[in-house]
Amino acid sequence: MKLIESNIALELIFVDDGSGDDSFVELMKIKQQRSETRVIKLTRNFGAVQASKKGCHFVTGDCFMILSADLQDPPELIPEMVGYWKQGSKFVICCRSTREDPWLSKLLAKFYYKLIHIFVDKIILGRV
Repeated sequence: MKLIESNIALELIFVDDGSGDDSFVELMKIKQQRSETRVIKLTRNFGAVQASKKGCHFVTGDCFMILSADLQDPPELIPEMVGYWKQGSKFVICCRSTREDPWLSKLLAKFYYKLIHIFVDKIILGRV
């Protein structure tokens, strides 16, 4: 798919999952530069899924994306994902083609994506 230029307002919502790596300080620096940015700080690490769910409570726009702040999910894909959404896709799901994780993580990821294909792909295939 081609990169599609668009004038879409980004609502940045960051969730600090209680990590002890000074990420909250860095997120507050971003908020100082861009006041409309939202920063949510959890009391402790409840896991990535819970952090994502908490961030979803603050979404006010028409669609949302969940990306890991550690850049495992490349932000360069955002324009392409937006392009699919603007063309009518209800769900746009990216899947890593290579992983450098332990074998159990790879196995669980493979199972997760299999479930996504079973339950969601049918919806996507008619629209993409």
